[in-house]
Amino acid sequence: MRCRWTSNVLCVKGGAVSELQVIYSEQCIKSAIERVAGEIRLDYQNKNPLLIGVLKGVFVFMADLVRALNIPLEVEFVRLSSYGYGRTESSGDVKVIHGLESVIEGRHVLVVEDIVDEGRTLNHLLKYLHEQK
Repeated sequence: MRCRWTSNVLCVKGGAVSELQVIYSEQCIKSAIERVAGEIRLDYQNKNPLLIGVLKGVFVFMADLVRALNIPLEVEFVRLSSYGYGRTESSGDVKVIHGLESVIEGRHVLVVEDIVDEGRTLNHLLKYLHEQK
């Protein structure tokens, strides 16, 4: 995708003004979501997939994705943490703060995650999901 657009936006935080750079336009992001949704629709039409989103970061993207999918599906959220209260760096020890409420055995499950750094949290989530079968 060659959808790149930049501009500067002023941000006021705590009385200080700083400049942020917008890298992708809203239309560019919408196009990317539509492309991903189209691929998922092709693969999961009539399969009632279960989308599992990792809170908190994924909620806006997941809402946009679900609207774009426009197929029968279910949504579930989990909340994981490797930071702990008040920390800004990961401890590396991932904990499930809020687990699944749905049964996933025999389901078509898609994990929707916002940021994957080293993959530690995602690996922990995948182990957790396998234990839920």
